[in-house]
Amino acid sequence: MDIPRPADTAAGVYLMRAEVIALRTVSSAGGAQSYISCYQITVAGGIASVAATPAGVQFPGALKASDPGILINIHAKTEKRVDPGPDMVPGGTMKQAGSGCDGRAKTCSQR
Repeated sequence: MDIPRPADTAAGVYLMRAEVIALRTVSSAGGAQSYISCYQITVAGGIASVAATPAGVQFPGALKASDPGILINIHAKTEKRVDPGPDMVPGGTMKQAGSGCDGRAKTCSQR
């Protein structure tokens, strides 16, 4: 499977982590329900330097129950929900609820 990645990613083995947070009980600390998937991927043909490689984060510990986007009142009017977690890798993408891929599309677009 080909996965688009930033061009300056160093060759090597990475752990790609995808997470869905269920928001139905997030109005109290510890109420968020996380559904996590991890994929070990190998980047072949990347750059030789590791200078562009992000520092990464450590799990457990990168997220707290009180972080914005994890502890929220889903019944209150809000302009924009804050996405929890570390910054996205430069060139990476994040999909919000309501977006997705059709079939085996190589790129996802808003529906």
